[in-house]
Amino acid sequence: MTKRVLLVLTGILATGHIHAKQMDFSKVSAQANWVAHADLDALRKSAVGSFLLAKAKEDPEAAKGIAMLQAVFGLDMDAISSFSAFGRDQDKAIFLAKGGFDSERLQPMVELNESYSAKKHKGTVIHLIDQKTAEPKAIAFTGKDELLGSPALGFTQHALDVAGGRSPSLKPGKIHKALLESFSSPILMMAVDVKGMAEIDKPDTGPEAVIIQKADAIGLAMGESGDMLMASAILQTADVETAKHVENIARGFTSLLALGADIEPELAELLAQTKTQVSRKDQIVSMKLGIDIQTVKETIAREIEKKRGRKIDSSLD
Repeated sequence: MTKRVLLVLTGILATGHIHAKQMDFSKVSAQANWVAHADLDALRKSAVGSFLLAKAKEDPEAAKGIAMLQAVFGLDMDAISSFSAFGRDQDKAIFLAKGGFDSERLQPMVELNESYSAKKHKGTVIHLIDQKTAEPKAIAFTGKDELLGSPALGFTQHALDVAGGRSPSLKPGKIHKALLESFSSPILMMAVDVKGMAEIDKPDTGPEAVIIQKADAIGLAMGESGDMLMASAILQTADVETAKHVENIARGFTSLLALGADIEPELAELLAQTKTQVSRKDQIVSMKLGIDIQTVKETIAREIEKKRGRKIDSSLD
């Protein structure tokens, strides 16, 4: 289990040490309880990210899908610059995308959708598609290679109002600032307002109820530092005393990793290259986990080969 978690972190959220484009909070609603941002330019230029993408393109099915998106929609996967999302709850999200497409070419394709209709909001056209499916979308092009959207017309209208300065945007809090400071250029950043989420769906009992009482916000940032792939998990607690307890628990994480290596010997190589660092500043507790980049690449390559082997065996059955 521990191995799977490490592989997911390194394979999906691989990052770069070049200057990342930070999330533009002026386009995030003040009502948002969670935000996420990925700099895909940095992903492609990072050591682990470029390696992973190159391996993905070696898969004939993936290569065929990428070529189809380019031919039909003009979507250039290598030019998508960034992707952001935010929302009040976990069910509906507003998303923002930049790069990799030409709105003048993509819009006519959108209009071919069988349930297509359009609404105008403050001078911007909102394209309603997939309305008869389980995943309806309301999309608006806000630039030649920029768009925003959501599952509902009202959410997209609100997003346009925020982006246009007509509705209040989110002011970065302690958790956001701590995440941005954790690396010189984080490619991935996620933050959750625990208290805000609890107001919408508050558990009465169990571990989640305890966490809500003791935590204000949680976050994750990832980036490369030297020859290490780093992940930084950050917790903003309700008070300093709780932060001290969390700090002590976090400092025992290295022992848990060692225990995982004993239970699953195959983890030994990966964990031998893993470094941890725990720090606390008042109510903010940070734990960084670093894995040697070369080890990550070798581990990813082995897992890909195993998957290909299983696929070949399955086709022979």
